[in-house]
Formats: sequence, C-alpha cells, structure tokens
Amino acid sequence: MPIRSLYSASTTHLPLLTDLGRAEVLTGVANAASVVDAGIRGRIADGKVVEYAGGGQIDVEKVVTAQPDVLMTGGTDTPQYPAIRRAGGTVLANAEWLEGDPLGRAEWIKVMAALTGDEEKAAKVFEQITTDYTAIAARARAAGGPPRCGSCPGRCTRAPGTCPRAAATSANSSRTPGPSTRGPTAGTPAAWS
Repeated sequence: MPIRSLYSASTTHLPLLTDLGRAEVLTGVANAASVVDAGIRGRIADGKVVEYAGGGQIDVEKVVTAQPDVLMTGGTDTPQYPAIRRAGGTVLANAEWLEGDPLGRAEWIKVMAALTGDEEKAAKVFEQITTDYTAIAARARAAGGPPRCGSCPGRCTRAPGTCPRAAATSANSSRTPGPSTRGPTAGTPAAWS
C-alpha cells in the first residue's frame, strides 16, 4: 500500500517526490529553512508540511504524535530514531547523497517510487535522466577538458570573472584578453552547443 505521509530528514529527498509528482505525500521536513523548492515552501507556508527537527534536534514527540507512514533519514543515525521505532514509527535510511555516480544517485527515485506506488513513472523519469546525462557527458568529453577562464595562460579552470590572476592581468594590461585557445570559455552558451 503506498504511503500517504512522509517526513524527510534531507532536502535531497524532495526532488525525488517532485519528479514523481507526489509532493503531497511530504508532511514533514527536518529544517524548513533549508527547503528551496517553491511548491514545497508553499506547502510549508500553508501548514501542510511541518518542521520536526528545528535547530537540528528531532522532536520525537512531534514525530510520534503525527504518525507519518515513514520518516526517511539522511542515511545517518541519531539517538532519537530508536525512540521513534520503539513508539511504532517506521524509520528508513536514504543515503543517495553518498552515491559517487550521478546516475546511481538519480536511481534512488526508484526507492521513493516503491514507497509511493509510482514505479512505472520512476522508470520513465530515470530513463529520461539517463538519456539526458549521457548526452551531456558526451558533450563534455567532446569539449576536450574543463572550461578555461579565457584570460590566463596555462590550465586555469576558474569561471570567467573569478580568477585573481586574470583580474590582475586585465588591470595591468591595456588590451582585452582574447578567447582561450584551450577550449570553450566557461559560461559562454554558444561554446557548449
């Protein structure tokens, strides 16, 4: 039976829900101030999602009283989780942020889908992510290495405007440095097409 209520200890879980179109399942977040998704922020403002661990301290009574179907952890343990389990709560670890491979991290959508009953949708979403990632990775390989700042000699990989050496060179030079000959200039959309 799909879950109806999820408390999430990590904001990295939230895109898994939104990509499945299941943000309504979310009823609790550890720290509301960390949420950046506008739709979920609106649900917090409307009182549909509560904060249960403000200041980093889990309010066991609040969690036990609310009885979410699942409290999804960020993959770490705290002394409060056993207390929640003893009170009948389901605590499930999700450590997708530890995945070293971007597609491995994205595949955790299938875990969320197993909880929400959206396995078919998750398969389609993951297939699209895989297709998009594969295309972007191919473009990156074809670019011949990391972008260059465009102002420095050598192998500077800082973004334009962030390289202190380039700033010093520009300040001491009357000519404007030309484009890099070592690859596309970072931040130039035409260079990536």
